[in-house]
Amino acid sequence: MSKKAARKKEDTGERMPEREAMVAEAAYYKAAQRGFEPGHEMADWLEAERQVEALLLAEALLLVEKETKSIKAAERPKGKRQG
Repeated sequence: MSKKAARKKEDTGERMPEREAMVAEAAYYKAAQRGFEPGHEMADWLEAERQVEALLLAEALLLVEKETKSIKAAERPKGKRQG
């Protein structure tokens, strides 16, 4: 499988089981901080989802920034320095 195909596969939701595991772990730690007091399960899960989404978005933005810099560096004429 090419890198492009692998990236497309990842972009189409193949990371969902990984994401769900991250959310479950974050929700568990939120519940643990409260001593597992019942009645907050949905709030814990939703907050964990927000945190994981923010983390994954930040990761994606860093990758895009890195790719953009790489593309710009490749397009820069040889022999000229950016300074």
